[in-house]
Amino acid sequence: MSQTAVTGATGFIGSALVKRLLQQGQRVKVLQHQREAEFPMAEVTVCRCDVTRPETLHGVFDDCDVVYHLAGRTLTLTSEDFYRVNVDGSRNVAMAMAASVSRRLQPPRLVLVSSLAGAGPAVKELPLDETLPPRPVSDYGASKALAEEAVRDLADTVDITIARPPSVMGETEPYLLDAFRWGLRGLAFQPLASELRYSMVHVDDLVDALIHLAERGDRLVKPPSDGALTKHDWGAGIYFVSHDQPVRFADLGEIAAAALGRPRQVRTVVMPAWLCRMIGQFGDLGSRLMGRTLILCGDKMREATAGSWMCDSARLLRTGFRFPVSLQDRIAQTAVGYRRNGLL
Repeated sequence: MSQTAVTGATGFIGSALVKRLLQQGQRVKVLQHQREAEFPMAEVTVCRCDVTRPETLHGVFDDCDVVYHLAGRTLTLTSEDFYRVNVDGSRNVAMAMAASVSRRLQPPRLVLVSSLAGAGPAVKELPLDETLPPRPVSDYGASKALAEEAVRDLADTVDITIARPPSVMGETEPYLLDAFRWGLRGLAFQPLASELRYSMVHVDDLVDALIHLAERGDRLVKPPSDGALTKHDWGAGIYFVSHDQPVRFADLGEIAAAALGRPRQVRTVVMPAWLCRMIGQFGDLGSRLMGRTLILCGDKMREATAGSWMCDSARLLRTGFRFPVSLQDRIAQTAVGYRRNGLL
């Protein structure tokens, strides 16, 4: 029975990944920096670690074949937290894995879960591929791009593969829930223009892709000391994980309404850039007053006003991975799941 480690295992994606790994008969080591959740199964080992404190990671990965690094911040009160957790945390995990190489015969495989936000928005309304240099527009995106650079420096010691998902949907995902709720009322709020489109992936497909990439994905290439990487080598080991059909927010509402037996046409309300910026400013103020970060904050509004967010998963598909059902079916599944959980 193989041993894997998962950081960020109590999060939305991490908990789904742990469940799938256990279903496949793997033993899982869960890294938690505080008592966030209990894992009573015998196949789960809980380690109290903090990815921002490298001394807590010493020896943790010595018996692991694969490490899935999902721990990170998507919302923070200060931009410094993005870089401390997302960048330094990723570097610390990779360094701890590199240190374990001398104590084992086979180096472990690191699967780093990055984000489309680290790559940036679509260029000229065309989906991004992995050969394009990162163009992040937010602090969150910049921290994800820098995390990729941080682990790349250790790519000659640790086998590293990077996955870049776009927006991730699922029956317990909180951030897309409002889009579904408004869609059932016949409205979709979309920044800048009604025809902007967004790549998406369901959490079940994402975790399957992560496991697949641990087995079949190419490894990251470290830059040579005497020059830069070629365009091909730069993208090697990096994979966008997304359905091929991008959607509008109005599409989400219409598909969800049909799945719940309430078909209707959804009208798009376009939000101008100045209004998005104002919402972001109020969100930042509210976050400081409440002591917790609101989703409609300035950093997320910078992403919202950057245009379409689309990526191309052709490289992933060339490894043999296949999405079992269409994106429309996954949207419908998510809507039904939200209703089953009493959220719609």
